[in-house]
Amino acid sequence: MNTVIDNVHDIVRVQTLDLRAALTGRGNFALASAFGRHTVPYHVWATATEERKAALFSRYLRDTGYRCQPRVVTSKNGALTLPATAKVAKKPGQRSRSRAARTRTVCTTKR
Repeated sequence: MNTVIDNVHDIVRVQTLDLRAALTGRGNFALASAFGRHTVPYHVWATATEERKAALFSRYLRDTGYRCQPRVVTSKNGALTLPATAKVAKKPGQRSRSRAARTRTVCTTKR
């Protein structure tokens, strides 16, 4: 049983090393565009202390990448990219109400 655990531990360790190498642009992997802000030049990485390296790597791991989602819509074939529009269009000063809400007209004349 220990050999299985040791093998899994070695695999995770190698993947972690590959992730750290991707931060500097080395190795077989590259950061996705949403995580490009975490790229560290190699000369900075090489001269950084182990604490600084751990902090940079930790910041990269905590990032979800959602902040960098562009507000554009791309066609399926990738040929056309347009800015995304709001989900609901409203006139200036318009109050929101549910679509199924009943509207009533006020009768101004007496019968």
